[in-house]
Amino acid sequence: TSIEIATPATKTEYFVGDAADFADLTIKANYNNGTSKVLADGFNVTGFESDVAGVKTITVEYEGKTVTFTVNVKAIELVSIEVVTTPDKTEYYTNEAFDATGLTLKATYNNGAVETITTGFDVATVDMTTAGTKSVAVTYEGMTASFDITVTALYITNVEIETLPDKTDYIVGEAEDNTGLT
Repeated sequence: TSIEIATPATKTEYFVGDAADFADLTIKANYNNGTSKVLADGFNVTGFESDVAGVKTITVEYEGKTVTFTVNVKAIELVSIEVVTTPDKTEYYTNEAFDATGLTLKATYNNGAVETITTGFDVATVDMTTAGTKSVAVTYEGMTASFDITVTALYITNVEIETLPDKTDYIVGEAEDNTGLT
């Protein structure tokens, strides 16, 4: 005469792309003679689609009778990023160009999935004109992480003459001529 949920499905929260899991669902079939029977299989379950997020109404059908329950399908969202590998180069001199080659991120999603990211992120502009430890921000899908680089002041350690001037012999009082000096 009717059916009802005897044991609800344990899994009622899904993520987009998940497969349905109603293995532990049981129903109670009620008969016109006052008896009932709990069934773990032999019924049809329809209405589950995980291609789009939202509340889904699941219909259980057995011998022409139906009962419904709902499950929630959540969108997969990024919850955090972290720097796994800093760039190959983290030591610079002032005014040297920053290079993010080798930077690797770990992206963690609300469904527990973890992904290694090597492209598609944005690295903030770094002030390379001054010396010091610089925090470099990297952004991926709205999340930000950072790592440090060191910028050392560039200064002259020595001066050498590579080429003597064209004129090296002078008469007293003659003006100096440095043409050719490097």
